[in-house]
Amino acid sequence: MVFSSFVYDDSVSDTKERSEEDRSIERPRFKYPRGSVEVKGYCPRHEKYEECGTGCERTCPHPNQPSSKNCRKKCIPYKCTCAIGYYRDNRGTGRCVLPKDCKAFGKEWHS
Repeated sequence: MVFSSFVYDDSVSDTKERSEEDRSIERPRFKYPRGSVEVKGYCPRHEKYEECGTGCERTCPHPNQPSSKNCRKKCIPYKCTCAIGYYRDNRGTGRCVLPKDCKAFGKEWHS
C-alpha cells in the first residue's frame, strides 16, 4: 500500500474494522490525499491501494482486460485494485478472487 502521500488522522478513534472474513484487524485511517477529500487508506483483502489505478481491471469474465492500450492510459485516482494473481468477481461478490474461484455465467472459469 502507498502511505507516503497521506497525513495520518489521529482524530479517528475507531481503527478496528470488522468484516465477515477478518473480525478484528487493525487498519490505519488516513486523510487528505494530495487534496481535501478524506479517504480510507486501505483496501479489502487481496486488493492493493493505488494512487493511480486502472479503469480496466482484470475480471473473471474478462481476464485479459488490461492488455488493451486504452486501459493502460486511464488513471483513476486513489483506487483499490486486485493484487497480482487475483481477478475481480464482478458477477458475484465483487471481491478479488483466485482464478479457480471465478464463476462466469454459472460455470467455473479457469485461465
